[in-house]
Amino acid sequence: MRIAFATQDSVHINAHFGWARHIDVYEVDTTGYTFLEVLKFGGDLKEDGNEDKLGPKVNALQNCTIVLISSAPESALIGVTFLRIRRAAALPPMAET
Repeated sequence: MRIAFATQDSVHINAHFGWARHIDVYEVDTTGYTFLEVLKFGGDLKEDGNEDKLGPKVNALQNCTIVLISSAPESALIGVTFLRIRRAAALPPMAET
């Protein structure tokens, strides 16, 4: 299955769906995982209530089974649910010990 991570640094799940400039995509199966690609998004991605930026992201994720993000507007979640992509919010970073 394909899993996508909204990320700012390709390490953590730390990007808001609407503002994410990068979404990393991996293929995951019972033997492990393989990095496939970075989906890159440009333009004006700031928090502004303009939902036009969501369509290209939802379309780019059609082949993904799971999308992990830090947060998202309700309209993006509707788009993800419509495409039958499961969305899970990221957990806060763990404290180092």
